[in-house]
Amino acid sequence: MPVALITGATRGLGHALAFDFAREGYVVYATGRNGEALDALAKEAHGATGSRYEAREFSGEA
Repeated sequence: MPVALITGATRGLGHALAFDFAREGYVVYATGRNGEALDALAKEAHGATGSRYEAREFSGEA
């Protein structure tokens, strides 16, 4: 099964790419700085495509 890692997936181009890859059957790993938006993306995308999603927040803090 193909895998896609999408950064900046909470809005804009990253958001659109996450859905496009999911529709094509990819397992999508999405990252971004807004954890709530990532959770919403994962639920919305899984519901729309049935694809597996892993969403992780990136805060930039070590």
